[in-house]
Amino acid sequence: YNLKSNLSKKDVNSFYKVMYAFIDYTNKRYKVNPKINTNNNNLNNATYEDVLKLLDLLWGNIDLLSFELTKANKYNLNDEELKIAKDFVKSKKNKYIVAKFEEDGTIFADDKYLYKVKGLIEPIQNVIGTEPPIFVDATLLEFKGQIIYDGFIIPYGISIGKNIKSMLNNELKNTKIINSFNEIARSDKKWLK
Repeated sequence: YNLKSNLSKKDVNSFYKVMYAFIDYTNKRYKVNPKINTNNNNLNNATYEDVLKLLDLLWGNIDLLSFELTKANKYNLNDEELKIAKDFVKSKKNKYIVAKFEEDGTIFADDKYLYKVKGLIEPIQNVIGTEPPIFVDATLLEFKGQIIYDGFIIPYGISIGKNIKSMLNNELKNTKIINSFNEIARSDKKWLK
């Protein structure tokens, strides 16, 4: 674990316990596939299409699902895990440009902000496996005062031209990097989700 660019082992375990609770709850609530088993933090019997459908349902309904999951607490989440689950409402599913790998995280860019994103088990650069800039689909979310992703990054095989690279480099020099969704003004939070 490189603790600068990804989560500690304890935090990874907390994240996955909450994430798999959400996936299991979403699956049961929307009846995606009754054969999916999330025991031992694994998606046994889930197809790739099942996972994509579950993630779309989860992030498309996160306010409701977070409320229901934390209120009932059928997954026996402790207080810290319940807070993590409630913070999942601070999420943003979007197309991003992975702009730069840094020692303490990866810089993602959208049309409005730059975000410093921590990896989960390993640094994001190991997950993506190609040098930035690169277009990706990802869901970023708040986790204990920092930004992480939901465990799924889908890269596009689209090359980025010199003009966009130049614009991105300029933005990296002149734009504040957001380390937590809590840094964004309340009036500007409508973009979340």
